[in-house]
Amino acid sequence: YGGGFQDGCVAKFNQDLSEIIWGSYFGGSNDDACYASKQNSTGETYITGGSNSNNLTLNGRSSNNNGGIDGFIARIAANGSTILNGTFVGTSSYDQSYFVEVDYEDKVYCFGQSLGNMPTTNGVYKNLNSKQFVQKYSEDLFTLEASTIVGSENGLINIVPSAFMISNCKEVYLSGW
Repeated sequence: YGGGFQDGCVAKFNQDLSEIIWGSYFGGSNDDACYASKQNSTGETYITGGSNSNNLTLNGRSSNNNGGIDGFIARIAANGSTILNGTFVGTSSYDQSYFVEVDYEDKVYCFGQSLGNMPTTNGVYKNLNSKQFVQKYSEDLFTLEASTIVGSENGLINIVPSAFMISNCKEVYLSGW
């Protein structure tokens, strides 16, 4: 347990859920939350959520909290023993990453909300001035390969993420209310 009022937690269970294979708290000295997880082809686990901690150690594209509450993605070894690397996902404003997905090439995607100005990459669909984001990272979380924003273009968070999936053809499906 790292501190604050809450930490995230992550656990891997056996197939019939009768036994924990490994598990741990996840967080720094302030409040942290884990919302979703996904395994890649080698059994490593990616988790995503939000962090208000400045001392959460993530050695990926963005190693430091960008300010306030930031989203994050962390990559955990298949045996649960080590955080291999991770990245903060966010701006100097409020940010949360609610879902993580992995495609058949082990590229990592996330879907979340941001009150800041998330980056967009060339050649992607986007709704300017929107506050929901979808991002694609390399397997090691060091390279942001694609990023877009979606929503009603009014500068407000107006979609609560409720589902996220990447197809075998790398089509991105998202849902919210």
